Amino acid sequence: MVLFDDLIKGNIFHYCIDDLLLILQKYKAEEQGAKSLILHAHLLAHGLETHQLLGNHLVPMLVDAGELPLAHRAFARLPHPNAFSWNSLISAYATRGEPRLALSLFSRMEDASVHPDDHTFVSAFKACSHLKDLKRAFELHTKAVKLSLSERNIVVGNALIDLYIKCNAPARARQVFDSLPLKNVITWTSLVGGFIDCGHYLKAMELYKKMTFHGVIPNPITFVCVLKACTNTDDIANGQKVHAEIERRSLLDDDVFLGSALVDMYAKYGLLTFAQHIFDKLPSHNVVSWNSLMQGYIQYDKYKEAVRCFIQMQAEGICLTDISFICVIKACGSIGCIQRLEEIHAEIDRRGLLQSNLLVGSTLVNMYAKCGSLASAQYVFDNLPYKDVVTWTALLAGYAQAGECKRAANFFDQMLGAGIKPDPIVFVVVLNACSRVGLFEKSETYFQAMGKDHGILPFREHYSCIVDLLGRTGHMDSAQAMLCQLPCDPNLVVWRTILSACSSLGNFHLAKQVFSHQEKFLDSLFL
Repeated sequence: MVLFDDLIKGNIFHYCIDDLLLILQKYKAEEQGAKSLILHAHLLAHGLETHQLLGNHLVPMLVDAGELPLAHRAFARLPHPNAFSWNSLISAYATRGEPRLALSLFSRMEDASVHPDDHTFVSAFKACSHLKDLKRAFELHTKAVKLSLSERNIVVGNALIDLYIKCNAPARARQVFDSLPLKNVITWTSLVGGFIDCGHYLKAMELYKKMTFHGVIPNPITFVCVLKACTNTDDIANGQKVHAEIERRSLLDDDVFLGSALVDMYAKYGLLTFAQHIFDKLPSHNVVSWNSLMQGYIQYDKYKEAVRCFIQMQAEGICLTDISFICVIKACGSIGCIQRLEEIHAEIDRRGLLQSNLLVGSTLVNMYAKCGSLASAQYVFDNLPYKDVVTWTALLAGYAQAGECKRAANFFDQMLGAGIKPDPIVFVVVLNACSRVGLFEKSETYFQAMGKDHGILPFREHYSCIVDLLGRTGHMDSAQAMLCQLPCDPNLVVWRTILSACSSLGNFHLAKQVFSHQEKFLDSLFL
């Protein structure tokens, strides 16, 4: 065997081309980056980089060594790159965040009369999926069909299904699936997962049942997908059946992601005891399983348990994510644990998360405001590099909740002045603030601006705020007239709002009418 030391000494001409090929293949297989670079330097120094046979082995070796710029340079010097070299570069660019360059190389490969093979198309499909370019997907698909690649090669078919799913074309993906003569578990799982990604949970469940009917054994990834479908459709019966099958096959023993999916499912069902039991049984825990458990506790108002989870995560050295911090911020804010919230805030600052994640910042503003610590909420808000409507709404709601309703209204005006596009939620908050302190003219201006300036149709909640304001300010006739103009039937909150106003103003005649309407509304709920 050729000794690498001889190459370092510059004795490259001692060896024939076959020997050098053996070295290239050896270092490609072993992915020895440093030695690959030295070998490349020697080939370049001795004018062998452009050798047809050596050059076409050099390019893949440099790609595997992670030296993509050098690989491309060596590729460009080749007089006649073969399919192996083209495929290496196209695959590298497709998987390393340069999809346009990968597709450009695919076109150049065709122009050079080098026939693309199954490997080429798999890489091109991957590049196209990153761009979500449906038109280009059709073009590539047509070319693959002409070469009968999707029919002959299951890997090409699977990649094509994934491409259409990424382009949000599940119907096309299903057509490809149905046309494949052979399907493996990856084929089935790709489409099941694809339907879920597109929000077609029931179709995913139907396909899963068909898969098992045909005797295809699901793998852990399939089960993760199916559990997600069960979670999003509140299908607890099928969720428990899938869980039983997972237990029967002892898959939880070595797959923490599958365990995390089960924890997430039971937590979202509100079956927190089951979720905790599954969590405790897992051989190891990752941040996903911890976050799933925390989110479940928060969803069902078990805030102390969520904080306990966070503390334990820290003790076990789990690498915390943005979701971990968002969960514990919500938990601390919901129970008014301001000291713990300040500690979490300090850790977030230390990690620089407020500069990189808007949702973390918005949640922190919201929870400080909820705890009544408006100075801290304002401080966080002022130091965020970017604010969206959620961030503004969080602080605005804090001022309204603290009784500083005029300040809340002024803050809303500042938001509009900053060019932030309001949404229906922020209008509910500001209209409610105006109602509390009787800002009739401002409230009317905001209500009219919803549709006129921002194209937002009022909901019941918006009408309820206006009716409440009209009642508080003694405009009962206007309140009654607005009830008649509602585009939807008033709900119980609206009826009780005007009934309360009638009581405060002593308008018992109108109160009697409103009470009668409220009784009819309640009766309708039980019909």
